[in-house]
Amino acid sequence: MIIALKTRRYGRFQIQFDMINDKADKVQEVLSNMIVVQAEPNYAMGGVVYVAIGNLFEEIPEGQKIPDYNLSFELGKLKATKL
Repeated sequence: MIIALKTRRYGRFQIQFDMINDKADKVQEVLSNMIVVQAEPNYAMGGVVYVAIGNLFEEIPEGQKIPDYNLSFELGKLKATKL
């Protein structure tokens, strides 16, 4: 069965293993702002690559590649910058 989602606000980003190990509370805060639909370890780059749906990301047209983002905190607020 194929399930279509109404939203097209997808983004791909990576969180380093060090951040996951040392600042798990911040990682949980980041991930609580989205729905993760895929997570794969990237041992060569030392982190986990996530694909997620969330209002932080720009809406993309159907069939377009999911864009990469850099996630950061600015003045205590989570921000997604498209790469």
